[in-house]
Amino acid sequence: MKLLFGLLLIGSCTAGFTIQKKGDAVDVPAPVPEKEEEEGKDCNAQLNEGDTVVAESAYEGCTELTSLTIPSTIMTIEKSAFKGCTSLTSITLPFGLEKIGMSAFEKSGLTSIIIPNTVTAMGGAVFGNCTELTAVTLPNAIERIPYACFALCSALTHVEIPNSVHHIGHGAFIGCKAIDDINIPEGIKTIGDRCVMSKIARSPPKALSRVLTPSRRLLSLSLSCSLSLSLALALSLLLSGPSL
Repeated sequence: MKLLFGLLLIGSCTAGFTIQKKGDAVDVPAPVPEKEEEEGKDCNAQLNEGDTVVAESAYEGCTELTSLTIPSTIMTIEKSAFKGCTSLTSITLPFGLEKIGMSAFEKSGLTSIIIPNTVTAMGGAVFGNCTELTAVTLPNAIERIPYACFALCSALTHVEIPNSVHHIGHGAFIGCKAIDDINIPEGIKTIGDRCVMSKIARSPPKALSRVLTPSRRLLSLSLSCSLSLSLALALSLLLSGPSL
């Protein structure tokens, strides 16, 4: 039985191979050629009218890109499409654009951006680490400011949050040390942990139902957020509520 098992094991281990007898020539298989490296992306490639998508990472790392015309037919800008485009200081987004993917403009050189009102969804860190960004206009149809949306935008001085926004994600404004104040609309229901706003509107919104922290308990905002006293007091009244 042990001999049979050993033969079966040897057979299974040598499947696909030829066992050569002593003195026989051994054919060495030719090495499998490595795949050729992909050609570098064309940072000068233009988008055409009729295109509906700016592809994922289409211009990522194109540090010499200074301007680009986005056709009116574009509906989606995919993940990391313009990430790392440090020389891209401005771009006009078309009316009709609906979605901007995660990190689409992260670490770009944008100084200002107007997001058209047709945009209803943005991915996390979409403008993260845009250190030259000073002004942004958010669409009035968006319901959620995603996590790290403007994280480390150290030059950002003002953001007007539309009344349509109900949720502000974790770290949405972390590191935005130049912001003087942000008015929180009445419709806000949740504010993520480490939102980090320099100053929040003095009167807390009536609709604020909970503040999320990593522990998922109903707590005041992280100590890394600078809160006005009135908002901190208002949130402290919620501590007696049930856990999320």
